[in-house]
Amino acid sequence: MIEKDHNHISIAVKSLIDHLRSGDIGAFFAIVAEHPEAVYGRTELGVCPLNVAINFERDAVVDFLLERGVELNPLNDYTPLMTALSRSKFESAKKLLKHGARLDITDEQGRTAWSICASNGNREALLFLVENSPELLDALAFAYVGEQEQAIEFLQSEAASGYLEQHGGTLLLYCCELRLERLFEYLVESGAALDFIHPQTKNTLLHLAAGACPLSFVQAILPHVRLNARNDVGQTALIIAAADNNCEVVSFLLQNKASTRLRDWRKLSALDYAHMANCPRCIESLLKK
Repeated sequence: MIEKDHNHISIAVKSLIDHLRSGDIGAFFAIVAEHPEAVYGRTELGVCPLNVAINFERDAVVDFLLERGVELNPLNDYTPLMTALSRSKFESAKKLLKHGARLDITDEQGRTAWSICASNGNREALLFLVENSPELLDALAFAYVGEQEQAIEFLQSEAASGYLEQHGGTLLLYCCELRLERLFEYLVESGAALDFIHPQTKNTLLHLAAGACPLSFVQAILPHVRLNARNDVGQTALIIAAADNNCEVVSFLLQNKASTRLRDWRKLSALDYAHMANCPRCIESLLKK
């Protein structure tokens, strides 16, 4: 029976983790010899020996724990694969995937291993998954790293039933942010809803496309959104297009009666931004209105 403290947390598990962090691998294995069941334990914060071994690159311990069959896919917890990918420990990630680690497991915040990488901008980790385990990925993951054809292939598969209804808005967001023309065209043809609004920034797809996307994006989106909608900093699509020197989009929005009078929360108008961007064509178009 492993001695436990007043929080019912194994002292042995804590000691294992401390030795992994310090690099005293001999002491780690000495505790395992006395308390072999401790390798399967967790602290009150959900930290397990395998996560720590991966994080500190204790490769011999990682191999040992995998051979012992420790839990790889705990529900509602931070999985070892999440640790390996978010820390770019790709050799450990390969071992975990080989032993059955899953990408669809979510932590208590509802995040998967790949979504954590995406939110952290860890494209290297996502590219690793594309190269090593593409069968485990979905269209969002492929889109995030610019793999348009693989995203479309997923959307055309049986696994994508109901996928656009759930994730179409985020896919379109990626298309606008990364200028994924082929995927955008496919999503529009497939009936993806173009009225998506980002819950935090309040950007519509028109806001996102106005900056640097081709005019075709804006033309497809405009009928589905409010032309003069403001985001969380008070900017309209026209203001964003002017700030980013997207003269073609500025002209198109003006032709469709975009307001030149609206200002953002800094009291700056589209014309103000065009002057700051030193864009004569945008300035000329805005002054005509």
